[in-house]
Amino acid sequence: MALEQITWRELVTDPNLASFAIRATGDLFQVDALVNWFDEWMEAESFGVAVQRGDLGEGELADVDYSNLDVTETVVSGMPCQHVLDVTQRLCAEVDSNTAVLGYLTGGATLLARLYGPDESRLILQEIENGKPSPPRAEQMEVVIKASIDMVNAYCERGVGGILIVEHDPLDTYAYFNLLAPLFNLCRYFGVPTLLLTRSKIPTETEKMLEKLGIWQVIGSENQVRSAHVITETELRDGKSSLTAEAQTKEIVFTEWDLPVDTDPAALTEQRTILIGP
Repeated sequence: MALEQITWRELVTDPNLASFAIRATGDLFQVDALVNWFDEWMEAESFGVAVQRGDLGEGELADVDYSNLDVTETVVSGMPCQHVLDVTQRLCAEVDSNTAVLGYLTGGATLLARLYGPDESRLILQEIENGKPSPPRAEQMEVVIKASIDMVNAYCERGVGGILIVEHDPLDTYAYFNLLAPLFNLCRYFGVPTLLLTRSKIPTETEKMLEKLGIWQVIGSENQVRSAHVITETELRDGKSSLTAEAQTKEIVFTEWDLPVDTDPAALTEQRTILIGP
């Protein structure tokens, strides 16, 4: 948004402009993969949760009353999901064959919290970890599972090259991922890999469990995962690089989660030059 000097309102109302801005930013940094969207409230808002937006689209609950929540409709028919799918279809048609479009999906634990509140979400996840979710809470989790599957199916039908699952909230348990087997089966059917981006520390045994379920790459918010490398705000600001010979062997290189919007684009471009050359 900052690079292309467009507003959040323009981004969420004009699919042509949105796809152009995302693609142009990707071209500037010569990325190998474009994330189609990045919004932790996307699915919840499409279900009717009232969200108050900041200038950059950052969201928070406008009203803690969840009475507007309507999970009887499919998430893909609501806004902004419908808009995001339109943008995604345009991106998939417009990028070259060397660039993959990754379909953004809010992680199940984060979506639970956005739909039912953080306290209820923690109770649902704990009951799932204990193996005995109560019927009402099992139904709430089923809403999240169905919404996730519907979004992934819609993304794959539009030609994405991968699915990026993003857990914005810190997690104490990843046990709920075992309930997402149908989602991973769907990804295998379409032949697209799934990636998980999470803020939480990831124990080695958990990483192995997630990979066994069908997640191709697990990406932490710090340099803690063996196959990924994080470029920090500090090194971008100070003009330094942590891209050692070992770091350059990683399968995925990405920036840390919360880069300031005024980060110098030239600093990012320089990191790419160090990584693969001009």
